[in-house]
Parts: sequence; C-alpha cells; structure tokens
Amino acid sequence: MPLKEAKSYLESIEGVGPKTAACVLMFCYNRPALPVDTHVHRVAKRLGLIPQQCGANAAHEALEHMCPPKLVYPFHVLMVEHGRKTCNARNPRCEECALTDLCPSAPQLIEGT
Repeated sequence: MPLKEAKSYLESIEGVGPKTAACVLMFCYNRPALPVDTHVHRVAKRLGLIPQQCGANAAHEALEHMCPPKLVYPFHVLMVEHGRKTCNARNPRCEECALTDLCPSAPQLIEGT
C-alpha cells in the first residue's frame, strides 16, 4: 500500500492521528513515515527546519518531505534524543550543543539564560 494511503487508512481509525499513524508505520512496518512528537517539533523549529508557526500536523508533512526515506528513522530517533538531552524546552544547553553554530535560535536562547 502506498505510504499516503496507509497513513489515511490508519488515521481513519478513531483516536489515531498523524503521530500515531507515523509511529505504527515507521516502528512496526519500517516505512518512511516521520513521527513528530514534542521534541522533534521543538528542535525542528529552533533549527529553522520548519517555520515557527508550523503546527505539529503540518510538521509531519514538511519534515517527512525534506528527509530522505532511508534517513527518516535515524532522523526521528536523533531529534528526540537531542530534544531530551540538549535542546530542552525550558533550559536548552546551547553551550554544550554541537549544532550551536548552525542554529538560528542559539543566539536568542543563550541571551535569554
């Protein structure tokens, strides 16, 4: 089944949204569906991968389209890990971040601490 069709089918089930559908497809069926949780969403915004006003549902589509299919799984896992360990919601650790030089949000986040 094509990925878009598989997502639509899963999302037609009551209580299943884009994140759950993407998790099932990526983790259970090894399909290149990119789950966007709070960590992925926050880090993607801070890195400028998606606009600040981009909602979580739109972020699924935007990030999935920019990530090559074979990199979807490692991208997701690394974004979650980075969001948990370094790019925290309240206290980002920019001084320890390997991406500080590339991150458009780092100067504002560093000044705000």
